Amino acid sequence: MRHSLPVLLTALLLLALPVTARACTFFKVTVGGYTMVGNNEDAWSIDPRIWFEKGEPGEYGAVYLGQNNSTPQGGMNEAGLMFDGLKSPVKSFMGLAGKPPIRFDDLVRRVLRSCANVHEAEALIRTFDFSQLNGAYLILVDRSGEYLVVEADTLFTGNNATYAVTNFCVSTCTDLDSVPSERYQRGRAMLAAGADTSLAFCSSVVKGMHACRKKLGEGTLYSNILDPQRGLVHLYFYHDYTHLRTFNLKDELDKGDHSLDMIALFPPNAEFARLVAYRTPFNSKGLLGFVIFAGVFALLFGMYAGIVLVIRVIVRLRSRTSKRPLLPLITGAITSGIVLFLVPMLLLNRGVFYFGLGDATDPIHAALKYLPMVLCALAILSVVLTYRAWYFRTSSGSTRWILSLHAATIVGLGGYLFYWDMVLI
Repeated sequence: MRHSLPVLLTALLLLALPVTARACTFFKVTVGGYTMVGNNEDAWSIDPRIWFEKGEPGEYGAVYLGQNNSTPQGGMNEAGLMFDGLKSPVKSFMGLAGKPPIRFDDLVRRVLRSCANVHEAEALIRTFDFSQLNGAYLILVDRSGEYLVVEADTLFTGNNATYAVTNFCVSTCTDLDSVPSERYQRGRAMLAAGADTSLAFCSSVVKGMHACRKKLGEGTLYSNILDPQRGLVHLYFYHDYTHLRTFNLKDELDKGDHSLDMIALFPPNAEFARLVAYRTPFNSKGLLGFVIFAGVFALLFGMYAGIVLVIRVIVRLRSRTSKRPLLPLITGAITSGIVLFLVPMLLLNRGVFYFGLGDATDPIHAALKYLPMVLCALAILSVVLTYRAWYFRTSSGSTRWILSLHAATIVGLGGYLFYWDMVLI
């Protein structure tokens, strides 16, 4: 239990880290009673989908957008009420006592099935403890252009003609000009310069607010523009704004419940192909299993190395004749500690595979981003020491096999850290 504490503390710390403002962007524009809504969904998913649910009798049918028919990230119902979900910094607050808790996906489905406008949605949402939204927030817009923002501890409405948000705490932000997102500010400037509700203008805004990063050309997974008056969904895939697919919600609901793979709806996209080919524990079960194994083995080997190291030191102190080496165990114990720190980073923070460890480790200590480099250096040393253990027979056969498995695991993890560009920074 003592040895698992660092893993637990690291996991809790990672979950408490602020969300970086590198994700989704959202805007709405209302002119002459006509409303349009646009969104850029920034994600590394390789299975984005759009799906349609008719709902039960007496309910509104709706379209949802997200990944693999799981938690919807956005959507719109037949009454023209739409929503989008965005990440935000985690808050510290008390839950809403006496009200039933509800998950994000259950909440948005319930709202779209039963509500026609933001006032009905607000009344429904207030009957629940929606504190599980902590770390994210929900924005709803209806045909009139009114909007409702739902954070984990507060709700508020607005009816500005134009409105744009990204991944910050909306209720506490008093100066939108200070939000440190260039593309968010670019979108706000476009809206302020003369917004209209044409598809051409809204497409220009989502294009202006999209992300395409240097590493893989990754960023905005899809952009959707919703027309609640006409019940239309305009969809662009993987920040390619030359190909557009439009869906009529009524026509699609007439077909019954069904789901469409976004990838199949659009021509091949070279940048998306690079994303698909890039392997991480989040899209490869084999890699996920290896990283988990590396963490578990590091924990067990760290315990083993610590116990054997203590025994050998005692033997040396009592009998100066012992020649069994200590360096392989010391090296193994250090590498185990580094692995136990890195594994939660790799399993809990998807962004490290695209932005590096800096964002995740800087709040703890900036020097921690160099741990992969240290681990790779120790991996070379582990291989040399393991070879010497076999060549000179300085350890028992079982110890040599354990050292070999440890060295192989560290070399494998170090190789993937090179692949993920976390070593040479």
